Amino acid sequence: MRERGQRGVGARPRAAVGRAAVRRAAVRRAAAMLLMAALMAALMAALMAACGDSTTPTPGGWVDTTGTPGPAYVPPSLPTYLPSLSSSPTATPSPSPTTPPSPTPTHKLELGRHTTWPMSDARYWHTATLLRDGKVLVAGGVGADTYPLASAELFDPMTGHFTRTGSLKTARYGAGAVLLPDGRVLVVGGHSDNGSLASAEIYDPASGTFTATGSMSTPRGFLTATMLPDGTVLVAGGDSGAYANTAQATAEMYDPETGTFSDTGSMTVARTMHSATLLANGNVLITGGGEGYGPDSSAEIYDTASGEFTAIAPMNQARDYHTATLLADGSVLLAGDGSAEIFDPKTATFGAPIPMVDNRTGHSAVLLRDGRVFIVGGSNVGGQLNSVEYFSPATGTFTSGSPLATSRSWHTATLMADGNVLVPGGFHDTVPTNSAALYVFV
Repeated sequence: MRERGQRGVGARPRAAVGRAAVRRAAVRRAAAMLLMAALMAALMAALMAACGDSTTPTPGGWVDTTGTPGPAYVPPSLPTYLPSLSSSPTATPSPSPTTPPSPTPTHKLELGRHTTWPMSDARYWHTATLLRDGKVLVAGGVGADTYPLASAELFDPMTGHFTRTGSLKTARYGAGAVLLPDGRVLVVGGHSDNGSLASAEIYDPASGTFTATGSMSTPRGFLTATMLPDGTVLVAGGDSGAYANTAQATAEMYDPETGTFSDTGSMTVARTMHSATLLANGNVLITGGGEGYGPDSSAEIYDTASGEFTAIAPMNQARDYHTATLLADGSVLLAGDGSAEIFDPKTATFGAPIPMVDNRTGHSAVLLRDGRVFIVGGSNVGGQLNSVEYFSPATGTFTSGSPLATSRSWHTATLMADGNVLVPGGFHDTVPTNSAALYVFV
């Protein structure tokens, strides 16, 4: 079986192996409403003049301009699954930051391009959750000193700023995070400096604070947390122990009404660094991961009615640190470790392998409004990647996109309410990065 060390930088950050391996070996485990045509043309012209580039920008192309910030960013209407958001930045008060806000960004936001602003803290293996007011909560992770972070911050798409919010009660990385039906955020499990965690916390956007909630019966990190149709959360698998060397097959349910966890059926295979995808019929597809000695090709379905897991035919390729993206037709794109394949929920089978542009793992993927899948970053034996690719369900193929300015893996990618994608943090070279990319598609 392939040893994780053979995956090069994709296996684990070398910077985290030093004293972190001794102290906590768990680290091993590892815009807007469309601007008027005249205004957009003026902005584009100014940008081209500044960059010395007279060519027409390609959607998703890179630009990094400096100077006076551009006009305020006003998002368009939110998608139907989110409540209405006023275009006024003062419509929804932000929590009072615990520290001064981030400096004013020196990058202009241009349609059809992406740009970056720094986060307050460099981090990877963090969580990122879209809130009901359109902001993105970024919490925890591993910081620049290889220690777990308790800090959290909010990205506001109307200003382009990251600002600090209340901190986690327990510093953690490799946790799960889910937006609850009432707009709060559940952050569960992960690893601390002393091993895996059973604790969970709730973030309240109204107060900007985290409070403890019930704990799981089993500590676990690199788990999956999936919101079910009835508002409960399925937490499955993950690794446990001070050395993060024991994969779990157990699963638990979180009830936000009572703030407690209860046991449910166990998976057919112990796994960590796997994926979980809510299907259109309300059941959950679990794929890949492994027991810590390499990726696994097995897959199973969690039946929400019976509370039981059932094994299904395996994937064509073993995968971990991969992505699973629900497509518009209800099928699921599994991507990573050099290829992709599509799960058909009607037959409970996986289609033929589809070659990707780059061999990658530890990347992120989101479904765009136009039905394509946006895949960004990751790593392979050559190191971290700055490459981007798009999967088109219409053609069944991958095509390259404009690359990131900063390569990264173990980051997050969040589809925001305006249809754009935020890519914050990640592991770059041998250290975490505080850079964040914004891909603008509208």
